[in-house]
Amino acid sequence: MFAQLNPNSTLTFDKDTYHFENPTIDRHYSFRNRMTGYSSAFSQEQLREFYCDGKLTLNPPNDPKLGKVIPTKDFMSLSEDLRAIAWKRYDVLGAIMDAGTPANMRKTWPSIIAGAAQKAGFQEVPSWQTVRLWRRRYENGGLLGLVPDYESRGSNVKLRCPAENAFIGGCIKKYFLQTKASVKSLWKAMEAAYLKAKHDDPDHTTTWSCPSENTVRRIVNKISPYEVARRRHGKKYADRLFMNVQQGTIARYRMEIVEIDHTMLDTWVIDLPSGIVLGRPYLTVAIDRYSRMIVGIYVGLEPPGAFATMQCLRHMIVPKIYMKREYPDINIEWPDAGVPITLMSDNDTSFKAESVRTFCASLQITMRKGPAWRPDYRGIIERVNRTFKESSFLDLIPGKALRNPRDFKEYDPRKDAVITLPLLRELIHEWILCDYMYAEHSGIMDIPLRIWQRDDKEHPIRLPVSIATLDLLAGIHETRQLGRKGIEFLGLRYNIEGLNDMLRRGDGNKSLNTVSIPASFRVNPADLSKIGVYDPVSSELISVPCLNLEYTRGLTLYEHKFIRKKTRQENRDYRDIAELKASKIRWITTLDKILDTTPTTVRRDIVRQNGGINVTQPATDVSDARIRDAIDRHSRGMTPPDDPLETYGMTSDLTDEFDENAPTYEVRE
Repeated sequence: MFAQLNPNSTLTFDKDTYHFENPTIDRHYSFRNRMTGYSSAFSQEQLREFYCDGKLTLNPPNDPKLGKVIPTKDFMSLSEDLRAIAWKRYDVLGAIMDAGTPANMRKTWPSIIAGAAQKAGFQEVPSWQTVRLWRRRYENGGLLGLVPDYESRGSNVKLRCPAENAFIGGCIKKYFLQTKASVKSLWKAMEAAYLKAKHDDPDHTTTWSCPSENTVRRIVNKISPYEVARRRHGKKYADRLFMNVQQGTIARYRMEIVEIDHTMLDTWVIDLPSGIVLGRPYLTVAIDRYSRMIVGIYVGLEPPGAFATMQCLRHMIVPKIYMKREYPDINIEWPDAGVPITLMSDNDTSFKAESVRTFCASLQITMRKGPAWRPDYRGIIERVNRTFKESSFLDLIPGKALRNPRDFKEYDPRKDAVITLPLLRELIHEWILCDYMYAEHSGIMDIPLRIWQRDDKEHPIRLPVSIATLDLLAGIHETRQLGRKGIEFLGLRYNIEGLNDMLRRGDGNKSLNTVSIPASFRVNPADLSKIGVYDPVSSELISVPCLNLEYTRGLTLYEHKFIRKKTRQENRDYRDIAELKASKIRWITTLDKILDTTPTTVRRDIVRQNGGINVTQPATDVSDARIRDAIDRHSRGMTPPDDPLETYGMTSDLTDEFDENAPTYEVRE
């Protein structure tokens, strides 16, 4: 027979429960569907096949004397304390089973149980009735039948009325689910709510008492975590938190899919000459999904943006020959990566910049962005960022930034910062080449460098036409006025003799009175020592150096902006702000007085200054500037020449030059 079946046996087949009725004449078994009421007959071979395929499940019978089906619950999934209790009971049952079935359990079992319980470590010797119950449970459920069921203990009688249960549910919803309060805060709020309910009851019929903190905690623990997240943060957040995470897109060969992301390092860096704390640097990483090789990085103080993204992509594409020059102590070569097929990123604005999109489109790189709030689509790069932060070389450096503010106490990482940005870059290079590339990766169960080298012949790297083309694409497009002094960009002046031809041609000049034309140029954010000016006639870029090469050599755009900001701040701190404000107030007061003044008020002030004597203006004005100058010199008491008009080459007869309506001065009292 397939199994011990009796009229009380039930089984589950395709999520439907069947009740065993009786065996048929043709050696089949008849089962009745509890849901539909229809009967079905199965042969013993069919039942065995369904059981082995996992489609058929035998349900434990309600009567412990009937059927012996082992439950499907995993014993090892239980807590260690529950498993220890089950094994102790099993040891006591083993001693009873070895002694055989006695004629009188009451007289024979107590002595056997006492010895076995002492060896098993029981503090109190169980009674023979308890051991008999253990044996029945063991015969029905196996070892799981010996696990104590603490949840079913106690009285199941509801001690609170429905109105009080509704009151407790309302408190939990208002003070716990709609807020982010702890259970202790909820319990204190419930105490106040109970006092208020009794105070608002005029007849004093409310006999409710606030449950204890442990009772409230047990009630809250019965609420599903999904419901708590949904009530507190919304359904969208709860669905993301408890969603089923599947495997992402699988790469078939190296550089087919490259993931890129930004992260802030937990280390403060300083400027060695001045000792100024510069801040926490950002790390931009690009990793190959197929081999898990880190193919490009950029470490800088710039916040995540288009500049950091472009520098990381350039570092990934260009052969890394700088290693021998900048880091001669690292004898391991970093393999060349080249241009990827697909670049996968998140929805950060730095990856949506027009310069980044133009760069990728020009190199035939397909950009793919994962869904918002779905880091599992880029799980590899997220794990690499975490590995960077948890690595030992960053953990041991003084000046580490702590994530939890409670861990700070009196610790200030900025005061302990000792590492510079170039040294941090060197340590990161050494960790990648000497540690990460040769470490076994759990996702591929292999070494990244080995997988990379295996695919070297089948899928060679792709490179752009030239480095100049790459730098042109990686630059920032700007437009300024080109004059005789060259081009000014953020306080830096760029000029060369080759720009004079563009200036003489006047390309794009809309005014003939100005000696300047609009000019388009490209700026390399990593090096401000030169720019590339676009010549519209020859369609070429003219390399124009900065006039201050000593300052701009190796200077990045972010560093230059940071220096300008610091300089302006120091200049503001040097000035007397109070005196500057007072000067501005005096200036605006004088300006308002001038603007409010009219010719009538001016003449009135002149009359007051002359003691009431009014001076009338001439009927006509002198048109000759030379005559006006001579009269002005004479009126100011300056010694005139013998004949001022002869000095200007005019006749000495003044009356000949003026008509009858010459200006006269009338004095009135």
